[in-house]
Amino acid sequence: MFDDLMIICRKCEKKVHPSELRKENHNSDTMICSSCYNKAKDISETMEQIKTVKLGNINGIFQYVCEACGFKFTRNKEVFNKSCPYCSQEKIKQFNVNIVKEIK
Repeated sequence: MFDDLMIICRKCEKKVHPSELRKENHNSDTMICSSCYNKAKDISETMEQIKTVKLGNINGIFQYVCEACGFKFTRNKEVFNKSCPYCSQEKIKQFNVNIVKEIK
């Protein structure tokens, strides 16, 4: 009976089936499509990661990633040696978060 009913997403203005609608967040009554909901969720998780990295840098703790195996870890900059604690290779780079520019 209602299979052909389509509703417009308040964010992207795409026509979607009512089963694809989600609340934008638990404090809002705005309904958005699943695609917009997933994008918003990814952005909020990324912002939390950025906050963690920034706070770590203030305390002298930095995040690193091994280019050989992809292992991510944190170390105090003064104590850090140049080999990966997981694979022992010397292909370590400081984890740099440039995601803020992509979001804006």
